[in-house]
Amino acid sequence: MLYSDKLYRLAFDFYDIAPWKKIRDAQLFAFHSQTFDSTMYCSITGTIGALLGLTVYTDVKGLQFLYDLSTHSHDVLTNFLPGDGSYSTMLINAVQCIFTDHHETFPEQMQALKAYADKYHETYTGKQDIPTFYNVLPFRQPFSLHDPERLKVLEEALSAFMVFDREFGPDYEEIPLLSPASPVTVPLLIPDGSHWRIVSHKLPAYEPEYQLDTIPFTNDILLQKLRRLPRLGSVDCMLTVMPTAVAEEDTAVFAEALILYCREKSFFAPPALDLRARGEEDAYVWSRILNQFARDTLPVHLKALPNTIYYNGQRTFCVLYDLCIKLHINLIAKEKMPELEHLIQNMAQSLYQEGGGEFSDNEALLLPLLSELEKLPSSALYLMPDEAKAFLRSVNLKECSPPIAERLKKLLKRLS
Repeated sequence: MLYSDKLYRLAFDFYDIAPWKKIRDAQLFAFHSQTFDSTMYCSITGTIGALLGLTVYTDVKGLQFLYDLSTHSHDVLTNFLPGDGSYSTMLINAVQCIFTDHHETFPEQMQALKAYADKYHETYTGKQDIPTFYNVLPFRQPFSLHDPERLKVLEEALSAFMVFDREFGPDYEEIPLLSPASPVTVPLLIPDGSHWRIVSHKLPAYEPEYQLDTIPFTNDILLQKLRRLPRLGSVDCMLTVMPTAVAEEDTAVFAEALILYCREKSFFAPPALDLRARGEEDAYVWSRILNQFARDTLPVHLKALPNTIYYNGQRTFCVLYDLCIKLHINLIAKEKMPELEHLIQNMAQSLYQEGGGEFSDNEALLLPLLSELEKLPSSALYLMPDEAKAFLRSVNLKECSPPIAERLKKLLKRLS
């Protein structure tokens, strides 16, 4: 049986304890997984009433995400943040036991739960008390956990929690809050036969994710062309990583979409967009994005060279810095870009809506772009980068709802 009786029993025991009423998500414990022979980090979520459950970060990148989270006032699990503080969201490797409403769980898990409940006379209301098991992988939207080894990890974590709770509950005052400024010491539970032994464990230090090198711009011929452009006032630019993966046409390779948005007053330039194969290094992708920006966004869409580019996030700075130096463009940090942020937030909301959202992954990636591109005249669409056109053509229309598929068909017809 994929979803074991032990896993469900531990999950319901965890729910009955309701640790989210007593502990904050920044108060961690660790355990040594025998399944993967490695240390994993656990965060109990639900202090503010959302996402009741347990998240097990299977590597240290998850810990770095929690450090990033602690430096922001937003909950980046439910609100995709542009600029710094967002990229680590997509590096998470984790498993989760989240208590959901009955309509939010996965069909195969609901079937397994009903079998367990019938066997052991377990009761549930279906209102945020259904244990739902998620697999969270880098650059993927969370999906149903059905990997036997990762399910075993979740079972180990819940078992370790029971010992953690008996030792440190009910108020958890001894558990320090996670601090990027200074690594704290947390309980580490180590399997010892049929028991768990508790030792102290100093967490790894915080390593900011964004120690990036600037990207050189080396196309001298294009530089000469750009220097002849007229000057305009200023533009806002923001590089963001789409919080989903898209399948490249006719391949089984997943790629992430990276988009450099540019806004000049009320005009949104068609974004420079690139698809990166999983594992491809940042520098190669940023370089392609930069070349699109220089080749298409400035001379074709803006038809001018800005005196000032306002940027949001260190990644945007690293991509644009060398080009701006060579073109004598002021590059100035700007903390808030409400119009661009609103565009990205719309995309994020369609991914992280309560209940999993009403859009597919492709629609969540497509909708904000589709809405902006539909406003452009056909002459501007014709001048779009080939990479952006290829992305639009790669979307599987069968995975889209009929209204979205119809809108995309009309747009593709205008592109042909």
